[in-house]
Amino acid sequence: MKALRNLCMAIIIAVGLMMIPMIVAAPVQAAGTDDYIDYSGDAINFINAEGGNFGMFSPQDGTTCMIVGDDVVIHYCLSSRGAETYSAGVHWGLIGDENLTIDVNINENGAMDITLPKSVCGKGIPVAPVKPDGTTTRSQYYLAVPSEDKLTATLNLSITNTTTMFKAVTAYVIKDSTGTNLYMALSGTGYKNLYKGTYEDAVANGENFDRVKENTAAVGDTVTFEVTIPVPDTTAYKDHFVFNMQDTLPAGLTFTGISSIKIDTNTLSEGTEGAGKYTTTAK
Repeated sequence: MKALRNLCMAIIIAVGLMMIPMIVAAPVQAAGTDDYIDYSGDAINFINAEGGNFGMFSPQDGTTCMIVGDDVVIHYCLSSRGAETYSAGVHWGLIGDENLTIDVNINENGAMDITLPKSVCGKGIPVAPVKPDGTTTRSQYYLAVPSEDKLTATLNLSITNTTTMFKAVTAYVIKDSTGTNLYMALSGTGYKNLYKGTYEDAVANGENFDRVKENTAAVGDTVTFEVTIPVPDTTAYKDHFVFNMQDTLPAGLTFTGISSIKIDTNTLSEGTEGAGKYTTTAK
């Protein structure tokens, strides 16, 4: 077999689907309101008692703060340095608290998702960023939330779901200087595309949505997907080489087998003799 450095091998495998559990974040009640400070700034931020920025926790691109119903919903993006230094999370309270319990986690993308009652608008809430070793900052910092009139209000929408796989949890509309935008929270992360319209509309507009209908599969159905991996230099192999694939699918997803294997544009056939053949062994 000749070396195929620049080619890719596509392996089509099939799995059974499972539902992704929905995670709903409950509003966080920040304690110790007597320790709040007033805040007149225009944007969500972490500040000290004098109003100065906490550099490591300065808001990065992607940070949002908006009113949804009776709550303030915050998606706060940190710098990589801040997220790494204080990766343990954030404690609601003073840096001198005896137990620095973690009330807000920093996710793998360096962001925090926080829901607070609307009553915190125009206030700075005392916080203690916590390092992995359990220590915190020397100075007291506050999560500063702009006053209600400086935040964008949302129009909540009701959702009608007619599918078992696609679950929209919340939806709301925000109208601001950029226009009117629809925001949706989905129950899982396994969605690649969301087209505003029907499948037929997408096809008519030239969109490549060949797998749209497959993505509506329900629990118990079988779907196929393609795994593409580079083929190594096979010069040192006499007549064959082996790919080892480890099944790391979570509980509820059952690997059922390989449907086809293709190198470049050539589809292999199952067998043991001759070129262009493959065999599979499960352990």
